Amino acid sequence: MDSLKLFLTSFRKDFFSYILVALEIAALILAENYMFSVLKEREMLNVPFTPLLNENSVYCYDLNRELGVSRERLSEIISGEYMIYDIKSYSANGAAVISLSDEIYDKLSLPLKSGNYAKAVASDRISIGENSIQFSDGQTLTLNVSGILTEMTYLPSMESFGTDMTMTDFYKTSANSQDFIITNRSSIKGYEKYFVNSTGFIIGFNENAEENIARLRNSRAIVIEADLILNNSQNALNADRERFVPIIIAIAGIVIMGTICISAITFKENRLKNGVLWLCGYSRAGIIGLHITNIALISLGSVIISAISYLVLKASGNEFVKGLNMSFGNLLLTAITILLLIGISAVIPAVKSMNSSPVEYLNKAK
Repeated sequence: MDSLKLFLTSFRKDFFSYILVALEIAALILAENYMFSVLKEREMLNVPFTPLLNENSVYCYDLNRELGVSRERLSEIISGEYMIYDIKSYSANGAAVISLSDEIYDKLSLPLKSGNYAKAVASDRISIGENSIQFSDGQTLTLNVSGILTEMTYLPSMESFGTDMTMTDFYKTSANSQDFIITNRSSIKGYEKYFVNSTGFIIGFNENAEENIARLRNSRAIVIEADLILNNSQNALNADRERFVPIIIAIAGIVIMGTICISAITFKENRLKNGVLWLCGYSRAGIIGLHITNIALISLGSVIISAISYLVLKASGNEFVKGLNMSFGNLLLTAITILLLIGISAVIPAVKSMNSSPVEYLNKAK
């Protein structure tokens, strides 16, 4: 109760300063959470494909199957054992099934609204449990959906090609305008004839990798080196970091200065009251605790402001935030930020009250 009274008293005295600092902290929380979400999203999209793109693999694109390297022609061009990793799809009556090679699906990590990746994941208009897909000849494929994706998500798609491509180009964005189920290759075993191969596919060689890659380059195959895609992806991540980090540092500097100023002003204006409390039995730590609570309440207000701002921007369809997904990592980052700011705010009262007796402290306040 004493903490709340102290806060309300200080808030009335320095209303505009408190509001300004609260808005500064809210801006920092929004900015750092946006950065965290963007970087986490890009890394999340890279996870399934990173192990497949190495010195023993290439990405092929069948733009013109007669001139390109169709799956049927591969055995004529290359030798030894190899694996193909791709995406197959089936679409009819407004619904789609996207089948990924098991190695890709096993590492897929798109955010889920509920459930898990054990069997298959689907758009939010499809329910968890068994779902039947009926083909034109009467055959039925039953898929057991175990997880539901968030409304704004990505759909795996190998329909892009370019020397500047990254692993994010193995997806396309989706606002769930169409019902879909994403599953692995094992789940559609025996029904592959109903599915269409993606234009692009990854070839991983178990042997003779250098020789086979050279043969593909000398043929009419349209290929891009796996190393190039990996480098492009890492460069894109680094570019994001370079874009965000200076902004976060600048905002953090402003917020820290504002927090220190408010801390100093509040502590000075409440010195007389604190001295009386000290004489009445409050410990030095108790007085510092009252001051810390003051800053903590400002920070709590900032968290509420930033959360409301995020929800309003998302509801309005703002392009910068509507595709972002908040996770436990965002909550942890916000908590760490608030704790650091509270810790910084405790420095001034700790130093000012150090090596002072209650009487000396009260005399300074007069």
